[in-house]
Amino acid sequence: MSGKDERTNRRRALEIAFWPLIIAFFWTVDGWNKLAERERTGAGLDDFRLVAEQATSAAAALCMVMFVVWWTRRFPLDMSRWGRTAVAYVAGSVLFAAGHYLLILIFRIVVFHFSGRHYGVAESHLGNFVFEFQKDIKIYVAMVAIVVAYRYWRDHVAEPAPLPRVPPERVESGGQNPRLVVQTGAGERVLTADQIDYLQAARNYVSIHADGREYILRETLAGLDEKLGAAAFVRTHRSYLVNMDKVREIRPAESGAWRVLLSSGAEVPLSRTYRDPFKALING
Repeated sequence: MSGKDERTNRRRALEIAFWPLIIAFFWTVDGWNKLAERERTGAGLDDFRLVAEQATSAAAALCMVMFVVWWTRRFPLDMSRWGRTAVAYVAGSVLFAAGHYLLILIFRIVVFHFSGRHYGVAESHLGNFVFEFQKDIKIYVAMVAIVVAYRYWRDHVAEPAPLPRVPPERVESGGQNPRLVVQTGAGERVLTADQIDYLQAARNYVSIHADGREYILRETLAGLDEKLGAAAFVRTHRSYLVNMDKVREIRPAESGAWRVLLSSGAEVPLSRTYRDPFKALING
């Protein structure tokens, strides 16, 4: 497994663990506040109902995280089309609240049934939904903000960890298909330009992604761009150089940015600066 694959797996594990932990924390704090209010006033839910309602509400919110992730990907924030974006996110808040309310009802009916208790469903679902919506809108806004901010950080700010020093690579003439001689653990490997999916800059190094593996080279991206000039490599971002023959699809992302999907399944960012020239090359 390459270093990038390991970093990707660790990042995904942290992404998965983040939401259960953060939801459990805030719903536990909310539960303690309700318990303290009950002790102060002498009125409120019994212990079982308090725990059951907090747990089912948290479980429903955790399920709705998947909706928020999908919705923000389906309707990325685009301030150049603020009207459409505003309508999409207002509609998303209503769908989020409705989904959260419905899941709460289902979970509570099931939990109370198997505990031998009866869960009294509110006579006025509309009134109860409006009451819950006032709380759910805050949860929805917080989730959207976290998801969008994280994706922006991942796509535009995060840098790879410092890379080990390796000998400089060699570029050999190959006509329309230049060859790179790269270092491997067993010696050297010759890569032809058409084997490369994309190149990613990392300070004074470049990560070359080819045939599902990653090769680290002591070179600048601009230098490799010049040396591979005969091949079909195009900038999609100041830190990315993509083999146009490997491009399968481009799709919108957050904050006006786009993502380029390659035939290998990898995705690379397509920034605003390079978006129009890149699209022109594809359409041309």
